[in-house]
Amino acid sequence: MRYLEPDYRVWGTFDGSGLVVRSPEMVDFHPNFKTVNVIPIANLRDAASYATVATQTVGVYPNHRKAEIRDHLATAGVQRIVKLGGALRGSMGGPHDGMYPLHRMVNWVVDDDA
Repeated sequence: MRYLEPDYRVWGTFDGSGLVVRSPEMVDFHPNFKTVNVIPIANLRDAASYATVATQTVGVYPNHRKAEIRDHLATAGVQRIVKLGGALRGSMGGPHDGMYPLHRMVNWVVDDDA
């Protein structure tokens, strides 16, 4: 993917320190561990079309725009909606083995800043 600039841009390495991939569409692999796929969008509501039940946490910036997209993300299956940079803060029903089991059992969506 590093050779596909300017369409794709990659920052970081696969050594476990973190990797960011900016692409025009979703990558065709599951970005796990410390891998993030960033997709530029023209309209904030377009972001919900990229979310699935596999999307655990979505960070939104600026924070006051969360209410604008919150219901669309919840409908798509997102489990947590936080202000950008707030994904590491704890919330009720915290993670176990890398997932949020309470969120999955009862379709519990958390807006950590609400």
